[in-house]
Amino acid sequence: MGKTCKSYLFTSVYNRSLNLIRDNQKFISHEEASVRHLIADDSTFSNDLETAELESLIKAALQRLPQKCREVFELSRFEGRKYAEIAEQLNISVKTVEAQMSKALHILKEELKNYLMIIILLLLKNMHQ
Repeated sequence: MGKTCKSYLFTSVYNRSLNLIRDNQKFISHEEASVRHLIADDSTFSNDLETAELESLIKAALQRLPQKCREVFELSRFEGRKYAEIAEQLNISVKTVEAQMSKALHILKEELKNYLMIIILLLLKNMHQ
């Protein structure tokens, strides 16, 4: 997985995690204690294994996107192109690019929702190293 992809996924997950934490403030103290306990226990995670498994899950989720969604998503997130550039390159409207990105993000969110806690824990562990 390319550096841009990892960077994008890290930022996306980080922002989603912050949103999740913000939205669930009443549960913070209990969950924070649980997360800290898991992070402190080095035997809980094998960082390389989880990272490889997570990358595999993300790649698989990307491959399950409809072709146009995947193409728009990759041009935007991996190549850093603006919506207008993507629209021009693919000969579609900017509104279509927006719709395809929205669809891609929705699908990826649904595909990876069961792994959100694992992603958060891995990111937190990496931040503490």
